[in-house]
Amino acid sequence: MKATSAINSIKALSIPIIVSITLNLILYNLVFAKTMTIAMSDWPPHTIQSDAHGGLQTKRLTEALAKAGYTATLDWYDSWLSAYNRTEAALADASGFWMCNKERAKTLYFSDPIFVIQHVMFYLKGNNYRWRSLSDLKGRGPFGVTTAYYYGDKFSEAVKKYNFQIREVRLESLVFNLLIHGRVNYVPMDILNGLELIERYVPKESQIYITFNSPPFDENYLHLVISKKHPNAKAIVTGLNHAISLLNDKYSKQLPEKKFRYSCPSVVQNLSYTSNISGF
Repeated sequence: MKATSAINSIKALSIPIIVSITLNLILYNLVFAKTMTIAMSDWPPHTIQSDAHGGLQTKRLTEALAKAGYTATLDWYDSWLSAYNRTEAALADASGFWMCNKERAKTLYFSDPIFVIQHVMFYLKGNNYRWRSLSDLKGRGPFGVTTAYYYGDKFSEAVKKYNFQIREVRLESLVFNLLIHGRVNYVPMDILNGLELIERYVPKESQIYITFNSPPFDENYLHLVISKKHPNAKAIVTGLNHAISLLNDKYSKQLPEKKFRYSCPSVVQNLSYTSNISGF
């Protein structure tokens, strides 16, 4: 009888403790619910403001953040330059999606890679010149690019080394107009982005004249960027990396490397990661 009474007493004491712990967890999640502001611009099919999910890669990001306990607030801008400047000034928690380079690393931290893109050269089918490397394109410009876009180390180095002639447009939707009107000979671009832009902005009767090289001339990782000025920069990087690590789809499986130190070996981040991923 005494043993039974003791057990019942323990059960009676355990119930309010369990209820208390459960309530505390609920209150913790309510009070410390995390919101992450992401600065974006249009880059179809990866990011699309008019799309219900924000585009292919935006959907992956917001779903990953949700799994990690974050609510993503998307701030859309009319250009990537604006999104970049707002993030660099710490007026947004992060911006997606960007390639890593040393210049950007002066003011920004990078997350682990979230997907990889393949860069090709789009050109008109009437251009019969055959080339194998970017060095073969010396003197073959002009090249059409979008202001503030980065096309990877290989193209950037080739521009300097071979003195490529460049013509810029402010919006990527305009770059193929330069090509079909003969103002440039090549347009370097992510293959999926290029095909999407052609479908959207090039007249149907002109689309059949545009093609691209195979294989791609470069492959590049995309990351989110966080301002070093942000007071919670390290916690944001940690939270983003945790969210990205939860992705297990075909795009994450396409990543040859899954950690920043391997996806961008030219940049060393002096970042002491915190083990506190619960909030900032």
